[in-house]
Amino acid sequence: MIYELPIAASPGEVLAPVTVCPPKGLIPAGRVFWVNGADTDNALDYVGYGTLAAPFLTIAYAITQCVSGRGDLILVKQTHDETPASAVVVNVSRLTIAGLGPTWYGPLYTIDAAADRELTITADDVTVLNLRFHNGGDESTEGAIIINGSRVVIAGCNIFPSTKMIMGPIYINALTGTVVEDVAIVGNRISNAGITGFTGDNGDGGIRLDGADGSIARVLIKHNLVIGQYVEACIYMDSDATVDDVVVIDNWLYNNYDTSNGRSAIFIQNNATGAIERNRGRVHASDSITYTVTPADCSANQNYVTNDLTKSGILIPAA
Repeated sequence: MIYELPIAASPGEVLAPVTVCPPKGLIPAGRVFWVNGADTDNALDYVGYGTLAAPFLTIAYAITQCVSGRGDLILVKQTHDETPASAVVVNVSRLTIAGLGPTWYGPLYTIDAAADRELTITADDVTVLNLRFHNGGDESTEGAIIINGSRVVIAGCNIFPSTKMIMGPIYINALTGTVVEDVAIVGNRISNAGITGFTGDNGDGGIRLDGADGSIARVLIKHNLVIGQYVEACIYMDSDATVDDVVVIDNWLYNNYDTSNGRSAIFIQNNATGAIERNRGRVHASDSITYTVTPADCSANQNYVTNDLTKSGILIPAA
């Protein structure tokens, strides 16, 4: 769907509407800021920039110009390529960051070198759409996207690690004394497929739920493609986490960690409730794949897992 968004010459001043194609439903209530680091002739991280003709250089700076609760929208041009100097913290509520371009082929956010440069979402009501994340240097202690806030949506993003993201590419973490709730992880691609020279593992999980001293409630994980070499599972919940009403549905998962022990497609701990349904898993395991989808106390229905080594598959739970 096409929207006409009012584009400001300076923040707060509306000129003529400009036709763009943001994801469906993006009608900003607040201000619109543009980012395009590839436009070296016109872009600058400075007050008064952030328009289509004179964009900001970085997402990191654009966030600092937004106001919590206003409903601001950051539009990032497809040609944008950003390597932040440190972690970028999204501490502004009711904010949407949308990458333009085809789904999974949006602007690039590079997590490079030993310093952790992940996108950390601490505010509530944040949406991140169609960004690409890559760690091309040393392994990341954290991941690509860290979620500490509630009512967060991550959709249409493409995360392709060439080294380990220890805590997981998408890491939902309830900090001490907090509740992270109403999170949607939908339509994302997490894959190291096709990356040459990759050795070792990608960490414990591709989409990971954690929080020893907090709790997580109402999480939707749907229509994601997760391919990697995960020690635990493509979708993994830590043993010390508490999760109520997690729904894992219609995901395509391939854990190609090549070891003598079976690695899981989905591993949910006993201290969780919810539903695990209609997922398709693929593993590389020399032992039984009966437990490659482990729903624990969640209901399970129509999950199917195949094994690369035995060329066989099973329905979980069995029909």
